[in-house]
Amino acid sequence: MHPDLYCADKAAPPGSPAHYCLLGSDAGTRATLGALWALERELAGIVPECREPAVARAKFDWWRAELRTLEGGTPQHPVTQALAPRLRARGLDA
Repeated sequence: MHPDLYCADKAAPPGSPAHYCLLGSDAGTRATLGALWALERELAGIVPECREPAVARAKFDWWRAELRTLEGGTPQHPVTQALAPRLRARGLDA
């Protein structure tokens, strides 16, 4: 699945308030906000999904490492892959 589609499905699926909120935005803004919101959803979902604190810590550690790979230019997760070109286009560092 393309990273932008993954993010749109994660952050603003059709029929959701976020989906309707983004409809009036241009494609670039929609994709950027979708990627940022998808990252927030990924991170916010860790604690409710994990019953074991050690598993939650491991997931947060994985995301920390993945955000470092975003900074280095080699992200592996669809969310960070979607964010990488948008951060560069705006002259932002991860």
